[in-house]
Amino acid sequence: MVEVVAYQPVLGVPISDYFDFYIGRQFPDYEVTVMAQNGVMPPGVVLQMKGGWPCVVVGDYDKPQKVERLVIK
Repeated sequence: MVEVVAYQPVLGVPISDYFDFYIGRQFPDYEVTVMAQNGVMPPGVVLQMKGGWPCVVVGDYDKPQKVERLVIK
């Protein structure tokens, strides 16, 4: 399972887009993969698997997205 643990809001993405991805919500691994391939997740959602690194959704809607390791600068 993959859990939503935070947000890294992206300019131009309405806050209401994050409502379905509330903190604590869990998704099966395969579902996150399919959502990213279809470009339906709001950019900036931070996800984490148990024991894994936090990762952030990057990319645009309606295009394949990536889930990359979160880097704090």
